[in-house]
Amino acid sequence: MDYREPNLTISGKDFMEANSLGVYAWFRGGIALYVGYSQCPIGRIGHHNVIGSVDRVLPSDEFRFWAFDDPRKALLFEQQLEAELGPKYSLPLKRGEVRKVPCAVCRTKFVQKRWWQKFCSTKCRTGKGWSK
Repeated sequence: MDYREPNLTISGKDFMEANSLGVYAWFRGGIALYVGYSQCPIGRIGHHNVIGSVDRVLPSDEFRFWAFDDPRKALLFEQQLEAELGPKYSLPLKRGEVRKVPCAVCRTKFVQKRWWQKFCSTKCRTGKGWSK
């Protein structure tokens, strides 16, 4: 059996915090690229519609996590962090801009709040909830 050094070791505390309700941010060279909210940030990053698809993760990139007990506080913090950092990939459309676009799955027109949104709902994005 090979007992070489692991590539990454994280404490149980860090693992639990990164897998609990919270806010996460993706940084490159100290500049925020994306800020998001999730019930499970680590899982969210691994299956993201921006991270890894719009731009790939580089070895020098950094991810930061903030754990919360209250979802309202987490969402408020996410909004404050977006306003403070101005992340490249999670900024809303320009102020006052309203764009109705067709959903990539069901083709229903919806109001796009972020420039990267392609689906009208989680149901369309995940395929869950559709009858077969």
